Amino acid sequence: MKMIYEKYNFTPDTNYQQIIDKLNLPYHLDGVIIDEFNNIISDKFDLTPYYETDYFYE
Repeated sequence: MKMIYEKYNFTPDTNYQQIIDKLNLPYHLDGVIIDEFNNIISDKFDLTPYYETDYFYE
Protein backbone atom coordinates (compact mmCIF):
# COMPACT_ATOMS: atom_id res chain seq x y z
CA MET A 1 0.00 0.00 0.00
CA LYS A 2 3.00 2.28 0.41
CA MET A 3 3.32 2.43 -3.39
CA ILE A 4 -0.32 3.55 -3.68
CA TYR A 5 0.18 6.14 -0.96
CA GLU A 6 3.16 7.60 -2.84
CA LYS A 7 1.47 7.54 -6.26
CA TYR A 8 -1.86 9.19 -5.37
CA ASN A 9 -2.61 12.35 -3.44
CA PHE A 10 -5.13 11.16 -0.87
CA THR A 11 -7.60 13.81 0.24
CA PRO A 12 -11.23 13.65 1.37
CA ASP A 13 -12.18 14.62 -2.21
CA THR A 14 -10.18 11.86 -3.90
CA ASN A 15 -12.15 9.57 -6.19
CA TYR A 16 -11.34 6.27 -4.49
CA GLN A 17 -13.49 4.19 -6.83
CA GLN A 18 -11.41 5.45 -9.75
CA ILE A 19 -8.22 4.34 -7.99
CA ILE A 20 -9.72 0.90 -7.28
CA ASP A 21 -10.71 0.59 -10.95
CA LYS A 22 -7.19 1.54 -12.09
CA LEU A 23 -5.65 -1.08 -9.80
CA ASN A 24 -7.69 -3.72 -11.64
CA LEU A 25 -7.60 -6.17 -8.73
CA PRO A 26 -10.04 -9.05 -8.22
CA TYR A 27 -13.36 -7.85 -6.79
CA HIS A 28 -12.99 -9.87 -3.60
CA LEU A 29 -10.08 -7.59 -2.62
CA ASP A 30 -12.15 -4.38 -2.79
CA GLY A 31 -12.96 -4.54 0.93
CA VAL A 32 -9.29 -4.91 1.81
CA ILE A 33 -8.34 -1.98 -0.42
CA ILE A 34 -11.09 0.19 1.07
CA ASP A 35 -9.82 -0.63 4.58
CA GLU A 36 -6.30 0.35 3.52
CA PHE A 37 -7.57 3.63 2.04
CA ASN A 38 -9.32 4.24 5.36
CA ASN A 39 -6.04 3.66 7.21
CA ILE A 40 -4.10 5.97 4.87
CA ILE A 41 -6.63 8.79 5.29
CA SER A 42 -6.88 8.37 9.06
CA ASP A 43 -3.07 8.45 9.39
CA LYS A 44 -2.63 11.40 7.03
CA PHE A 45 -5.33 13.57 8.64
CA ASP A 46 -5.01 12.22 12.19
CA LEU A 47 -8.56 10.84 12.26
CA THR A 48 -9.97 7.87 14.10
CA PRO A 49 -10.47 5.04 11.60
CA TYR A 50 -13.98 3.71 11.13
CA TYR A 51 -14.42 -0.05 11.35
CA GLU A 52 -17.75 -1.78 11.07
CA THR A 53 -17.58 -4.84 13.32
CA ASP A 54 -20.00 -6.97 11.31
CA TYR A 55 -18.40 -6.12 7.96
CA PHE A 56 -17.81 -9.74 6.89
CA TYR A 57 -20.89 -11.26 8.50
CA GLU A 58 -23.71 -9.63 6.56
